[in-house]
Amino acid sequence: MLRGTALWPGKTSKDQLTRIMKTIGSPDDEEVYAMRAPVRLEGKRIKPAEPGRPGSFQSLLPHATLECIGFIKRILVYCPKNRLCGRLLLTDSFFDDILAPGKQRENGQLIATIITQDEIQGLKTPRKAKKFTKADKRNAEADRRLEEACSSHRAKSTKQKNAHNSAIACRESVMLPQPSSVHEHEKEIKSDCCVRGGERSQKSQMFTCASTSERK
Repeated sequence: MLRGTALWPGKTSKDQLTRIMKTIGSPDDEEVYAMRAPVRLEGKRIKPAEPGRPGSFQSLLPHATLECIGFIKRILVYCPKNRLCGRLLLTDSFFDDILAPGKQRENGQLIATIITQDEIQGLKTPRKAKKFTKADKRNAEADRRLEEACSSHRAKSTKQKNAHNSAIACRESVMLPQPSSVHEHEKEIKSDCCVRGGERSQKSQMFTCASTSERK
């Protein structure tokens, strides 16, 4: 209604998701869990576009007021519990000016002929607390199991990542001996072999020691 067309007209599902995240940013792990998304987002997180920049609400809705944009932002959030909807949306202060008694529409017709004051008051009256049914218990149990599965997956991913980083650090910390050190070490082995086997020739001793070291 504000734009006259789709807010994020993506060419594909992936393109549309990218457009959405450019406007309101990428969801974090808690928001993904709250939406019960079957997959986990990987890769670099996208920050929300700054006001006035391409992809921001101001650029998508150039004719909307700041109050209207603020209202839209409270609706278009990832976490369902934080999303403005239902009665709270209809009774929000954003609609106060059009729901005031005697308020007329642009065609001169009273708003009261569309929705009565009793109906408006009924929206503002809190509903009675809903009883906790068996279906609610099943849903709560399903939520608990899903949370445990997500926690286990996050812990496993963190463990694998830490192990990978440790392996990289270990490989980087291992330093090969310098050529001079290797040469000196060979001299020590040769000298030791010559002392133990005096009856053999020096060449035979070197060959025997080298063969023994290779087998080890």
